[in-house]
Amino acid sequence: MARPWSLSDDPAQAQAPPRCDESAAPTARGGLRVADILRADVPALYRALLADPFREDRVLRIAYRLFGWLEHHGRHLTKVVYCPPLPLLWSARRGDGGPATLIHKAYLRELWRERGPLERAVLLLSILLLWLPINLVAVSWATALNGAAVRRRSGKGIAAQVAEQVRLAAVNNILAPWYYSFDLHEARKRRQAAHYVHRFETKGGLYRLLKRPVAATLSPLQDKAAFAARCRRHGVRTLPVLAACERGEVCDESGRLTQLPAVDLFCKPTCGRGGEGAERWDHVAPDLYRNGAGVALSTAALLAHLRKRSLERPYLLQPRARNHAATRDLSNGALATVRLLTCRSERGGHEATDAVFRMAVGANTVVDNFHAGGIAAAIDMATGTLGPATDMGLRPERGWCEVHPDTGARIAGRTLPYWPETLALAVRAHGAFPDRVIIGWDIAILDDGPCVIEGNGAPDLDIHQRCSGEPLGARRLGALLALAILQALAG
Repeated sequence: MARPWSLSDDPAQAQAPPRCDESAAPTARGGLRVADILRADVPALYRALLADPFREDRVLRIAYRLFGWLEHHGRHLTKVVYCPPLPLLWSARRGDGGPATLIHKAYLRELWRERGPLERAVLLLSILLLWLPINLVAVSWATALNGAAVRRRSGKGIAAQVAEQVRLAAVNNILAPWYYSFDLHEARKRRQAAHYVHRFETKGGLYRLLKRPVAATLSPLQDKAAFAARCRRHGVRTLPVLAACERGEVCDESGRLTQLPAVDLFCKPTCGRGGEGAERWDHVAPDLYRNGAGVALSTAALLAHLRKRSLERPYLLQPRARNHAATRDLSNGALATVRLLTCRSERGGHEATDAVFRMAVGANTVVDNFHAGGIAAAIDMATGTLGPATDMGLRPERGWCEVHPDTGARIAGRTLPYWPETLALAVRAHGAFPDRVIIGWDIAILDDGPCVIEGNGAPDLDIHQRCSGEPLGARRLGALLALAILQALAG
């Protein structure tokens, strides 16, 4: 018997809700190569993980064991990345009192505070024995990938790049790959090194600190069905849900589906991240749908496919959204979205602080995720105007793009339609999730206005710092995050 249709985020109304277990995806061979890891090919790693979530591929399994060794988490909220950071030794010293300093010190002090005497001794011994060799290996690797290209573009020699990386790692805890990702070989950006907010600080502990006081009542951002229900009740526009695919059934509000609407469809895991597991099925003829790989299925066959997938994990079926006509030439077919950060303000409301416009490129025509090989351009918050676009910056091939690599359409200087409405929608949406300090919104700008696609309660900040060329610790978001962290520590 089909499970009753439900988009409720109220646990009392749900009957045996499905687990948000990302390991419940189908098994396949990942096909990752050692060369992909050595080349910092993040899109290849991303694709391999999607294809092989159980990590049966030997290279993929080795990669994750390596990363597990580099990022020790254990029972603690605060991670240690690579090895204990050298700034831990002087974290008790007074700083300049600026937002970035408060953020850095909060991370270092929580890392120290959570560990007992023996673990602290191990941290200190690790700094003595491991800090230099591990960071020299990281510097050598990052320089081998990027050093020659930077020397050609800027004239800065390899020795100077190495020296700058070692100094930044020792003084500012900036790991070698981010020296190139944030273009810190440029003097202007390097002078702001102390103000960058790092991924290992936010995702490695500070986001957990901000959620800790209300851990039992967190809003449903990870469960897309519950998220859609919350948005609908609060009048926040999201894409409609056509059906819930779960436990071998595809059901809408009226019951089990035997037909699909004659529209392009988008299917995504209820609890997935970063576009993983998503599928796009275009309606190309009566009773016929085709995906990006050219596979064509009838309505009955597509329903059977969705039922089979739902045995492994729950999915949502939605209509495929299309970009506004004014930005359609900035897409290779995948939906381009605005990643917009909102943060709780000192007055208790919510404020939109930073945004980028994400675009898919190449063969990936399903999602615009940065880690899947997409590009992004910073957005001027006042005007909605785009800057040049770029990728993650871990390798030199892409660099900065004034035009879209696939379509040739101009990116830099374009103004997004409905920009004031997009900002207002994000702020209003945050009001529906008031317990969250910071949320990263994925918002599509459609022909009839902006529409929330998803919300991320632990947003990546690197994409904003890379695309804008400015550290967030020196911007409004840094001040608001520092205030929230101080309040969490005081509570």
